[in-house]
Amino acid sequence: MTVAFPYKDFTFYVDEDKIKVKFVTNRALGRTGNYQIGGDYTPGSKMIRLLRSEPKSSMRATFLHELCHYLVERNEMKIKNSNEEDICDLFSWLPMIFMD
Repeated sequence: MTVAFPYKDFTFYVDEDKIKVKFVTNRALGRTGNYQIGGDYTPGSKMIRLLRSEPKSSMRATFLHELCHYLVERNEMKIKNSNEEDICDLFSWLPMIFMD
């Protein structure tokens, strides 16, 4: 018996970068210590993976978190050298991403 999940993988663009979003099993994401990982972004992959069994509200938060990892990579930010303005500038990308 297979269980159908309501979420389908999708792709979106940030300028010319094609970002893939995949809904995966907990086995695919794995664990960190005693906690299930809710999502990840691997630098260079342009792929965000989300735990498909999470509630929609959790997935949204995880998606935004992982999208920020991509934006940090895209802007070649070095976190230890960043300041509050650098971090806040990442949010300026969101309207363009969501409208596109």
